[in-house]
Amino acid sequence: MPAADIQTPPVNTQTNNSSLQADTSNWNTYKNVQYKFIIKYPKEWVAYQKSGLQNNRVFVSFREADAITQSFSVFLNIDSAPSLLDTAKNVQYLTINGIQAKMATLIDSRGISYFRIGFLKDGYNYEIASNGLNNEEKIIKTMAQTLKFE
Repeated sequence: MPAADIQTPPVNTQTNNSSLQADTSNWNTYKNVQYKFIIKYPKEWVAYQKSGLQNNRVFVSFREADAITQSFSVFLNIDSAPSLLDTAKNVQYLTINGIQAKMATLIDSRGISYFRIGFLKDGYNYEIASNGLNNEEKIIKTMAQTLKFE
């Protein structure tokens, strides 16, 4: 989707890092050896990975294990291409696990909102977002809190 199709709604520029605290002790852990990171996701969910995509992209989809369709998923996108957050207005900056992050809600040309948190690490953008069918800001923030680089 071209960056020109993306709008950003006004958002509060104050970030409350305490809202990122949640108990994830019983969550599953996804580990990526190539990019040397781990991230946790809800225990009743599963992870699916696609690699070898354009721009050295890796796409990991997390969703409920019993979902017949991908009616909702959270995805982690690893890409060497510029991030949509780079051109977004009203981006909030925060630090998670010692890494500078950006977050914003983007709205595409169809009016669908996408909450997104992005990190830049070793020349790659790591972005955690929903597929736009549900704006699951809380789960995305919680998953971002668990992202750790080894």
